[in-house]
Amino acid sequence: MNRFIAVGILVLICITGQTQEYPKDYFQQPVDGKLLLSGNFGELRSDHFHSGLDFKTGGKIGAKIYASADGYIARIKISLSGFGKAIYIKHPNGYITVYGHLNHFSKDIESYVRKKQYERESFTIELFPKASELKVKKGEVIAFSGNTGGSAGPHLHYEIRDSKTEKPINPVFFGFKIKDYIKPKIKAVKIYASSENSKINDKNEDVVYKTSGWGLKYRLKNDPSIKVKGPISLGISTYDLTNDSYNKVGVYQISLKVDSQLVYRHKIERFAFSESKYINSFIDYAHYIAERERFQRIEKDPGNKLSLYGRVENSGVLEFNDTLVHHVVYEVMDVHNNISRLQFNVQSELSDSISGEEKKKKNWFDYRNANKYSHSTIKLNFKKRSFYRSFEFKVSEKKHKLPAYSNEFAIHTDQTPVHRPFTIQIPLKSIKTEMKEKLFIARINDGEYSLQNSKFTGDTISATLRKFGNYVVIADTTKPTIKALNIHNGKNIEGYKRLVFEIDDDLSGVDEFRATINDKWILCEYEPKTKRLVYTIDDRMQKGENRVVLRIKDACQNEKTFEAVVSF
Repeated sequence: MNRFIAVGILVLICITGQTQEYPKDYFQQPVDGKLLLSGNFGELRSDHFHSGLDFKTGGKIGAKIYASADGYIARIKISLSGFGKAIYIKHPNGYITVYGHLNHFSKDIESYVRKKQYERESFTIELFPKASELKVKKGEVIAFSGNTGGSAGPHLHYEIRDSKTEKPINPVFFGFKIKDYIKPKIKAVKIYASSENSKINDKNEDVVYKTSGWGLKYRLKNDPSIKVKGPISLGISTYDLTNDSYNKVGVYQISLKVDSQLVYRHKIERFAFSESKYINSFIDYAHYIAERERFQRIEKDPGNKLSLYGRVENSGVLEFNDTLVHHVVYEVMDVHNNISRLQFNVQSELSDSISGEEKKKKNWFDYRNANKYSHSTIKLNFKKRSFYRSFEFKVSEKKHKLPAYSNEFAIHTDQTPVHRPFTIQIPLKSIKTEMKEKLFIARINDGEYSLQNSKFTGDTISATLRKFGNYVVIADTTKPTIKALNIHNGKNIEGYKRLVFEIDDDLSGVDEFRATINDKWILCEYEPKTKRLVYTIDDRMQKGENRVVLRIKDACQNEKTFEAVVSF
């Protein structure tokens, strides 16, 4: 089998490299008790690799969160998405620890943040305290766990970053004791026909094979006979478990040998946030979109700049062009050195001779270049290296089923990943000026609309998109809703600790909110997952009558106002 480009490849740089040494006893664990994971470092997530460890907090909000070492708080961020409420501590040994999805901060930190929020009249905020302002000691309580931001349940997101590069590093290497004697699970392997001339069991089609067995003795279910011809690649579906936790987490390292020769290896020790979106090339993106299962591919696309690879021979494409049986071994390892192994054979066949010229393709997009698509009804512009490989680009349009201000555009296919944002322009005629702020470009997914931040320039509406799929221009003329849950006009609220509202918008989404008492801004905490907006009563609420006003706007500038006079 002619698998390798040249003999020289066999003696290329060190295959794996040694894991860097990290201080093992410098950082203490940030939560009490046994460390249980709901997510681990490098775990495969939507559009990114997970950058830390998710520690369980017993399914509850309010667990004490401790500073892992001496240092100072260098950054505090409160956002409605991402890490929600988060603290970043800079330590003198060259590392930063990050604590995310917090419910609230300790007293001194909370007071510092609250003052800044009132100064800026904003709940969401990002602060960069001076080194002398918020110093912390190892083991000091800095916050309490929560479920804020993009969290799907109460837990602590914890990171350790290199302070020079901001690259996150697997915290396990710093000596945190996590019980794990469980070997990774291997679910399936996928064999890819890498060209039009490739054959798998006489067909030019990719094939998925489920596995059976466990540990070092995984095999393909029912021991199928597999014939391969021409350029072939592989992918594996695998996950890991830790003791005392049911959550599926990611694996640390995957290696592949063919006939005892290493042809592929990657490991996830650290990475840059700027490269995290390359995960959409790292996995079989099309399979994930269609089946919600992630196969980690050995083929490396030419536009994939991930730094995780240790060995990728011939860009991860195996050339089968002989009549021999070849032995394939996948080895999967977790960060605690538990290893699972999958072995199977493939029967190689001689490749067919290739003749004739390659057909010229319309709208060919070269991944290295800037690309554009222009039509009377739609214009699309893509920056250089917006894709991981070159392909034939397609757009179609049809009349949308529901009332809309444009046709529905199918921009290529949602099974092709896009690495960099691109712009869409749709010319619209005879739109009244007052109506323009109510229109937006929406992505259609399973009958649901998701707003894309849109703007008008003359008679053209435009937006910046991040994914292929189906898009249409629609209008949102409906006001958001406000439901006061514990007050109404004329109510006596003496003894109350908070005012609670439920705010919602069913199309373009809540974009702004502002609450006042007696015309003075008050701090309200908003949690989009529960639609709750809460004001914790403070000295802005005076004895006697108070006028409470809450105004919210959606992304299309539809506005709703609630007013009440209450006694306190």
